[in-house]
Amino acid sequence: MPYVNIKITREGASAEQKAELIAGATELLQRVLNKNPATTVVVIDEVDTDNWGDRWRAGHAATEERSIGGSRRLQTRFYEPPPGHIVSTHHARVALVTCAAYPNLFEDDLPLVAALEDLGIEPFPAIWDDTAIDWTSFDALVIRTPWDYFERAAEFRAWLDARIASGVLMCNAGDILDWNYDKRYLQDLEAAGVPLVPTIFIQRGEKADIAALARARGWDEIVVKPTISGGAYRTHRFRVDDAASYQQEIDETLAGRGVLVQPFLPEILSGGELSLLFFDGVFSHAVCKRPKPGDYRVQFQFGGTTERVEVEPALVAQARACVLAAPSRPVYARVDGVVKDGRFLLMELEVFEPLMFLGHDAAAPGRFARAVQGRLCASSGLA
Repeated sequence: MPYVNIKITREGASAEQKAELIAGATELLQRVLNKNPATTVVVIDEVDTDNWGDRWRAGHAATEERSIGGSRRLQTRFYEPPPGHIVSTHHARVALVTCAAYPNLFEDDLPLVAALEDLGIEPFPAIWDDTAIDWTSFDALVIRTPWDYFERAAEFRAWLDARIASGVLMCNAGDILDWNYDKRYLQDLEAAGVPLVPTIFIQRGEKADIAALARARGWDEIVVKPTISGGAYRTHRFRVDDAASYQQEIDETLAGRGVLVQPFLPEILSGGELSLLFFDGVFSHAVCKRPKPGDYRVQFQFGGTTERVEVEPALVAQARACVLAAPSRPVYARVDGVVKDGRFLLMELEVFEPLMFLGHDAAAPGRFARAVQGRLCASSGLA
């Protein structure tokens, strides 16, 4: 759907100048309408006329800037209308894809809802397997919390493939979701020179002696996880000498999906796991995740805790290089890793359905919302 924002700058203007500005905006929008009557979003700042923007459902427009009333200027803008300037909007509809366990979204995403609404975008929580939903009724789908996908991998994969094939705007884009769905994407990053936590990749259906593989690498304690998983699903930490106790379950996992084997890094216990958050390729904020005493899992459902942290520019640059190694630029991305011997090692690049820790930075929801807005613009050829 074509999408355009109109901003009027009129600080200190007289009543006559304000009237001239509105007349100029009307003229511009009429010319836009004449070129393409397709529905879009129109944002006008501080216009008092009732439903003014809803009467002007504009289509494609080139960026334009010109003088009105001498020193006053009119601009078309496509990314960030200033806060407090949105009065009248014909809303774009965006589905925030979730699962039945979080029908009204996970609490960390609630600030995103408000931030989207502030931009004149209508967000709707949408459960991915709800057969009553018409996905074509949305202007975009933003993958947020379908956190049962790894337990219903075949069903979810069919749903995802259908959405990508339909051509609906996906955030993140379909090529990213397809790539990041299975953790074998880490092989691509490793080939691109990204420093990873050392990893053995075992393919689905492969017979593997976990203990022998680990001993060959000199690892005494390891973590084993499925390549399609989330929230520490079917993830185990154990000493290599105890591998026989886990081999049967690992074999069962390998019957349906691949497996990763990594050395357990004690730095997780001493320094925690870092997550760096990005929106549209731009760094937003960082958090440190720590497991509860006696555990190694940093996820909240296992008692893990999270705190906001500041990180060095060099680490941000390294994390951003991981983000830019994705098939296309992500709307949202989370880079998870650990610092070992002064070096940041990537554990995962989360560009599928990551928790973005929006509650740890008051400006983060707005950054996320503007990234979605920018992708709506780009899909209309206006960015």
